Amino acid sequence: LKGVKGDTNSGSTYIRWGRDDCPSGAVSLYSGRAAGTKHNVKGGTSDYLCLPDNPQYGSTYTDAASPLYGVEYERWLTSSPRALHDNMPCVVCYLATRSAMF
Repeated sequence: LKGVKGDTNSGSTYIRWGRDDCPSGAVSLYSGRAAGTKHNVKGGTSDYLCLPDNPQYGSTYTDAASPLYGVEYERWLTSSPRALHDNMPCVVCYLATRSAMF
C-alpha cells in the first residue's frame, strides 16, 4: 500500500479490538478474531494476536506447543451488543496519511 503520493514509506497500521470494520478514511487489511495463550499455560504470547478467520497453515504447523485460544467476552452487559462467550472480533487497519516513529 502506498502512503502519501510519491512516498512509499509513510502510513501506519493498527489493530482495532472488538470491531470488524475500520473507521472512515482507513483501509481494512484483514479482519478476524482475537487469540492468545490461555491464562494458566506456561509459555506462549503475552499479548493478544489478531488472527484471520481463515488462516493458512504452513507445512510446519503443529498443535503440540503453546496453543492459542480464541478470546471471548465473559461478561454480559445490558448496554453491550456482545453476549457471554461471543468471540472477540478484530480488524487490522491502515492509514496512509499517518505515521508512527519509535
